[in-house]
Amino acid sequence: EKASSQMPIPIIASLNGEAVNQWIKFAGELQQAGAAAIELNFHRAPPDRYVGAREIEDSLDQAVRALRESITIPLFVKLGSEFTSMSHLAARLQPTIQGLVLFGRSPEADICLDDLKVRFSWGLTPPGSITQSLRSIMRVHGFCPGISIAATGGISSASDVIKSLLA
Repeated sequence: EKASSQMPIPIIASLNGEAVNQWIKFAGELQQAGAAAIELNFHRAPPDRYVGAREIEDSLDQAVRALRESITIPLFVKLGSEFTSMSHLAARLQPTIQGLVLFGRSPEADICLDDLKVRFSWGLTPPGSITQSLRSIMRVHGFCPGISIAATGGISSASDVIKSLLA
């Protein structure tokens, strides 16, 4: 609340996770605190059983719809690049959201050879890696020209910004 009242720019709150019931409660609190919009960063926990692409998209769509009904401020969804058909998913979400943030990242996984444990770490995206996202961003824009798209990750120069805007 303090940040939104003292900043001359809108504050966009970011929700991260996979539990829709927690999102709804927290999103309402963020809206009451003065957030101008919500960015939903959808993560899916590693499944304990096989889950098909349709089931994953259905759960995301249901979560977004439930969250949309619980708030009145704009809702943006941040997605990773691992979805089967990003354009189809964007079209499915378009009536419910104000825009997409493409592409969210997951932590890097590595195996420590000393103790054979998996280690996760976050790092900066390498400069120029926006080119890995441009094709998908262009497809989503071509399929859903009315949806707002924000590019994220790998943007480290003026030319990367221009390429993202042109996509």
